[in-house]
Amino acid sequence: RSVHVQNVGWQAPPSNPKAWCSDGETGGTTGKSLRAEGIRIKLDSSLSGSITYQAHVQNVGWQAWVSDGELSGTTGKALRLEALRIALQGDVANRYSIYYRAHVQDYGWLDWTSNGDAAGSVGLGKRIEALQLLLRLKGSNESPTTGGNAYIEHSGISISSHVQNVGWQRSATANGQTSGTTGKGLRIE
Repeated sequence: RSVHVQNVGWQAPPSNPKAWCSDGETGGTTGKSLRAEGIRIKLDSSLSGSITYQAHVQNVGWQAWVSDGELSGTTGKALRLEALRIALQGDVANRYSIYYRAHVQDYGWLDWTSNGDAAGSVGLGKRIEALQLLLRLKGSNESPTTGGNAYIEHSGISISSHVQNVGWQRSATANGQTSGTTGKGLRIE
């Protein structure tokens, strides 16, 4: 992969495949407060199939899926990458899984995720600063453990409920979070 970084440009020129980040290497920066703005990802030529990816960009939202070294995100517009989805297609998808994680402003490294699920954040105004990708044979003992904290979404809506015998609950801010209780027979007051 090759990452376009604020004030740096392409860390590895897209025209020089030998300079691209390899499996497990960090693309982007950490500890410098620089936004990742664009990304290009491609598979080693020895693999049959393709890799597709999609970026969520500041003020743009989710862009269309692109593949095999095409630009996702932007360059020259000073817009941050906020989230990514990455998936394998064809024969490579039958044999391998793609794992990835994002280093997000104010959060640091989020959990690993895989195979088309989102990594990063949406609705928080936070930049992706760095990425790591791993290609692993399916069922491999070297595959990272994925977790529930790979993607943070905030819809701009918060809800807090006052529950019988409980009082005020903490605000729920992400899509799909529950406010109140279930299965306890307690009413929202």
